[in-house]
Amino acid sequence: MRTLPIILATLALSGTVAAVEKSEKKAAAPKLAAAPAAPKPAPEVDRLKYFVGSWHCEGIDFASPLGPEHPMVETVTAKTDLDDFWVIQRVTEKKTKENQNPLDGIYAWTYDPGQKKFVATWNDNTGGWATQSSKGWEGDKLVFLGEYASGSRKMAARDTYTKKSDQELVHSFEIKSKDGWKKVDEETCKK
Repeated sequence: MRTLPIILATLALSGTVAAVEKSEKKAAAPKLAAAPAAPKPAPEVDRLKYFVGSWHCEGIDFASPLGPEHPMVETVTAKTDLDDFWVIQRVTEKKTKENQNPLDGIYAWTYDPGQKKFVATWNDNTGGWATQSSKGWEGDKLVFLGEYASGSRKMAARDTYTKKSDQELVHSFEIKSKDGWKKVDEETCKK
């Protein structure tokens, strides 16, 4: 019977050793850092949501280094995208007898908290591209200023949006030459 107390003592001791080993492993295990919170869009992006939706636009492309004068009709479809960080606009001109090479492009806007500015990129079916920035709405106007490049030409570019109502706006695009700003196009858009 003396073996029974020895067996019980051995079992108790091995349970204690196992508990100590488990505790040591737990203490030695590296602690995983909490996953960083997913970034959130700057609240200023909400100021661009006015543009979200489908717009029908009519206006004129004026004679410029970018092409001859002609009337134009376009559709602009805008939506929030990329987890609501961007407002993306798809601009598609209609091909007509007067406009045999209609413009097709993508305009993307967001807010950069580091610069404290709205920023934009433009890419189109002529190989043209632009980068611009804006201070934001000033009354009923939103102006993006930057550079537009097409082929080997690079020029200062300005897009101005004038809000007429929740359902209507006027847009103009200008380029700068040695003679000052020249309007390239202007159109009225309605939702």
